[in-house]
Parts: sequence; structure tokens; C-alpha cells
Amino acid sequence: MAAVVFRPLPGAEKSLQRLGPAGPFYPEKAVRYRKDGQAVIACFVSDGGELQRCKIVSESPKGFFFGEAALALARNRRILAEAPHEAGRAQQFVVPFERAK
Repeated sequence: MAAVVFRPLPGAEKSLQRLGPAGPFYPEKAVRYRKDGQAVIACFVSDGGELQRCKIVSESPKGFFFGEAALALARNRRILAEAPHEAGRAQQFVVPFERAK
């Protein structure tokens, strides 16, 4: 499985640093229950490392919407495939959701 790199939070989102690099994409239910988690998504990778046509493979813990949040991060180009990456082929990526300690 491949790793992702989070883009830095834009200035307008700096107040959400407590939610870690996922910032405003951290699932609301997980924030409410103070849960960290992860999702595994399968995506195609562009030449520039952007994740495209992603699907949820799994999420943990279940019921906290980490999979949906990972898809939103990919759609909004907030996560990239860690270099080196293989462009043009589907790969699985682990997307961690960890609140700042």
C-alpha cells in the first residue's frame, strides 16, 4: 500500500490545525467522539501525483465516515501520492486521520 502526502492547510483553515492535516475534512462525528482513524482508498494516480477516480476499500473504525472524508480529500486535491509513484495505474493508499496532540 502506498502513502499519501497532505498539502498544507491554507491560511483560512489554520484555526483547524487541532484536527491535524485533514483540517476541515476530518469527519464531524469523529471530532465529536474524539476518534482517530484511517481509510484505505483505491485510486488512479496522475503524472503529478493527484489521486483520481477513487473508491473506498476500507475504513477503521467503522461508522465515523473516514472513507468519505478520504474521498473528499482526494477530490479536492488535498492529498497526493507520495513520490515515487506509478502514474496511470490503480493503487491503494492509506489515509490517516489523527488529531493534533
